Amino acid sequence: MARPTKQGIDYFPLDCQFDDKIEMYLIEKGAVGLGVLISIWQMIYSNEGYYIKDSKDIHLLIKRKIDVDINEVSDCINVCLERNVFDEGKYKKHNILTSKAMQKRYFEAAKKKKSVQVDVDYLINGIDSYDNWVYSGGNAANVKEEVKVKEKVKEYEKISGLNIIAFEEFIKFRSELKKKLTESGLIKSAKQLSSFGSIEKQQAIVDKSIANGWQGLFDIDVKDIQQHKPARKSL
Repeated sequence: MARPTKQGIDYFPLDCQFDDKIEMYLIEKGAVGLGVLISIWQMIYSNEGYYIKDSKDIHLLIKRKIDVDINEVSDCINVCLERNVFDEGKYKKHNILTSKAMQKRYFEAAKKKKSVQVDVDYLINGIDSYDNWVYSGGNAANVKEEVKVKEKVKEYEKISGLNIIAFEEFIKFRSELKKKLTESGLIKSAKQLSSFGSIEKQQAIVDKSIANGWQGLFDIDVKDIQQHKPARKSL
C-alpha cells in the first residue's frame, strides 16, 4: 500500500517585516506573544497546513514548547483574534485558527503535492483552488468558482439588467485561461456586459467570446444574435 501524501509542509516563509496588525499584537504581547504566534504557525503548517482546531491540548503543547503560563497562551490567542491576526469569523463558527495570508502561503506551497484534503467551510474568500484539492468537507459543488467569486457575486448581482448566467460562464472561461479578473475588473466587465442590452444579446456576446478564445467582451451585430441559439434565461 502506498504511503498517503503528507498534508503539512516542512518549511514556511517568515516575513522580514510583519504587517501592522501583527506589529500591534507584538507591541501588546511582546516576546512571549511572538513565541506563541510562531508556535501556532508551526503547528498549523506542519499538520493540516492551513488551520488548526483550538483546544486546551494546543495551549498545553505551546506551554511546554516555550515554557510560558497557559493563561498567557490563551490571552495571546484572544489578542490575535481581536487584532485579526487570525480570522475571528472562522474561529467563532468552527473554533479554528487560520488566516487568509496563511492559507495563501500554504496552498501555494502545497500545489505540487499529489493531493491536499480541503474543508471548503474553512476556506477564506479569495484563496485560489488547485487541481490537487480533495474536498473532505463543506459544499464542494463548483467550489473552484465559488471560492474565487463568493463575495464578488454579491456585487455583480446588483447590476441592473445583467445576464448573470452568461456572465458566470465568462468568469469560468477566464479562470480556465488563467486570466482571472480582479475585483474591480469583475465589476467593470459585468457593467460592460449589461450595457450591451438584452439578455439574449449578452448571452450571444459571451458565447462568441468563448468560441473565439477572447478575454474581453465585444459588441456584436444583430445578425449574430439572430443566428444564436435560444438564450437561457437569467436568474
